[in-house]
Amino acid sequence: MITPNYECDNEFLKLLSHHSDVDLTMVALEIARDIYPGLDFSETLNWIDDRADELAGVVAIAETEEAALKEISKCLCDKHGIQGRSDSFHHPESSFLNKVIETGSGIPISLSILYMAIGNRLGMTLTGVASPMHFLVRYESMEGPLFIDAFSRCRILKEEECIQWLNQISSYENSLIESSLGAAEPRYVVIRLLNNLKTLYASKENWKPAWMIQHRLTGLQPSDYASRRDLGVFSVLAERPDQAIDLLKSCLSTCPESDKELLQDHLNIAEKQIARFN
Repeated sequence: MITPNYECDNEFLKLLSHHSDVDLTMVALEIARDIYPGLDFSETLNWIDDRADELAGVVAIAETEEAALKEISKCLCDKHGIQGRSDSFHHPESSFLNKVIETGSGIPISLSILYMAIGNRLGMTLTGVASPMHFLVRYESMEGPLFIDAFSRCRILKEEECIQWLNQISSYENSLIESSLGAAEPRYVVIRLLNNLKTLYASKENWKPAWMIQHRLTGLQPSDYASRRDLGVFSVLAERPDQAIDLLKSCLSTCPESDKELLQDHLNIAEKQIARFN
């Protein structure tokens, strides 16, 4: 079986090389192409450009920066029906930009990436915020930071309101929440997006896409034991034993006692798969 090399994923390759000038919209589409082979990026990119063109006039004449942000939310939520829904968290497609636009349903991080893409095309620099429990968008206004909850009909919160709300839903200390409200690096945003997808596919025992997602995660975190362990296990479950054996043996040499039985069991399965396939 072919192992991904990401030669067509220019933005993901930047992340692998630890570059910071990464286009999150393009990375999100490169990840979506794993699940939707042959995905035409231009359809999604053109839709984003069309929304920016549609908004340019009203944003330009908005009386305040907050009013300009509200115009974006009205366009996406009210006119085009794109928002968070309670069942979005149960469906992997809610993480992919192309499907968010098609279905109108997304999760906080995918909706935030879409919101950022449109805002940035309008000249409003928006950044992701990896706050606990809920991904947000940050905008530096003249009067202080504003936080956009793209999942909840793009509501806009001032910093103190945002801290209080996150405290209510997470029970984290305010000081910890405040420290999490800065702009997240693209690498961290992508890892969070991938972890969401990994959890969903694994919960559904859909191991082939889970393996593809975990392969990207391990590429971004090559020295992380848990990431390599999961790639080894997922490789067995996705029937890629040739790629599992060396990984599992390597992990067994350094793993905590609590993981030894799991890893040895999957190594035994991988060796049996190899024998069967040969």
